[in-house]
Amino acid sequence: MTPLVYALSGLALGGTWEVERLPYLWSQGVRRVEGVVVTHAHPDHAGGVPFLLRSFGVGEVWEGVAPRRDRGYHALQAALRNAAVPRRTVTRGVATTWDDVVMRVVWPQPSGPPPWSTRNDDSIVLDVSYGAVHFLLAGDIEAGAESRLGPARAQVLKVPHHGSKSSSSPGFIAAVGPRVAVVSAGYRNRFGHPHPAVVERLTAAGIALYRTDRDGAVTIATDGKSIWLRTFRDGREVPVR
Repeated sequence: MTPLVYALSGLALGGTWEVERLPYLWSQGVRRVEGVVVTHAHPDHAGGVPFLLRSFGVGEVWEGVAPRRDRGYHALQAALRNAAVPRRTVTRGVATTWDDVVMRVVWPQPSGPPPWSTRNDDSIVLDVSYGAVHFLLAGDIEAGAESRLGPARAQVLKVPHHGSKSSSSPGFIAAVGPRVAVVSAGYRNRFGHPHPAVVERLTAAGIALYRTDRDGAVTIATDGKSIWLRTFRDGREVPVR
């Protein structure tokens, strides 16, 4: 099985992704990445893409809204053109099946003229499902996009925008109804992610919360019915109830 990389800071592509994750893939004998999904062109999400393109064979790149004038996007655009990788602009409704895993784009929705610069609310949001288990990978969307997302029930939530106070609104959390939530945030990050109000909101809803700044890498496995979780800090695989 060749991997698919979802471009999330701290979980896949980010400022230190190429240093921390590529050697692991190399150690596993991986030389090709089947697909890369670039959520949006902010550097903490797309900054590692050029290095990945130079280091692996890449089958296809999915990307979202292309801003008209954005320095970060132009750098990403140049790297993709130089790599001559097949590219696909995706919006709500695009779906594919990959080794019995269904990947469905639930955001962004098709809209009018592209924005001038990259916006968090233009992030690609994926529903990834296997059997009866759904993962919602919410990129950096904020409250505005959350309110327009529509039905998005999932057992596992990648918390949007690193746990920023501008995201994870009460209505969104209730609509998703996750059993597990994972915040991707750097250790002692200067933004203070995740925001205490978001942490309180998630835990008050009875959701098991994991944070990469405290737990390290979070690995979640499923057989399509049950879910198991392991953190780098603890090392034990435990069932999610």
